[in-house]
Amino acid sequence: MQSTDHFLSDEQRAIRDMAREFAQNEIAPHAAQWEEDRWIADATVTQMGALGLLGMTVPEQWGGSFSDYVAYSLAIEEIAAADASTATLMSVHNSVGCGPVLAWGTEAQKNLYLHELASGNSIACFCLTEPQAGSEDTISKPAPSWSMANGCSMAPNNSSPTANAPSLPSCSP
Repeated sequence: MQSTDHFLSDEQRAIRDMAREFAQNEIAPHAAQWEEDRWIADATVTQMGALGLLGMTVPEQWGGSFSDYVAYSLAIEEIAAADASTATLMSVHNSVGCGPVLAWGTEAQKNLYLHELASGNSIACFCLTEPQAGSEDTISKPAPSWSMANGCSMAPNNSSPTANAPSLPSCSP
């Protein structure tokens, strides 16, 4: 098979190679145990933050390591080659975790959340909820400046018992 390296920028190659080395040395040797434990080691997630892997979609002004989506995809691919669950953590954190804050957050919310998310000091989680899996039990109560959703998600990604999960509920009559 012919290499596609000539299509990549120097930065994209450097990010891919860094992610590959990290994945092979720090993730792959532990992946089977993490699968059995159903948990990814906190120290590894901290390292991912320090390497910039958890802030790849966040601009530098909010503490991210912002890169283009080719580099981001290459990094996820390398992490996934070592462990799909760790790649899912990275993808969920960068996309549905940081993405909505970037797209729709106020400046105050961006300043409050993005530095902690991009560094890996806080991990974003995603709580998928579908009919017969929690949605029908959710009650949204509007208040002057906030809403409260009272329900249960059946498929949280990147969550722990102490996680805070910002929500973007959609309520229709």
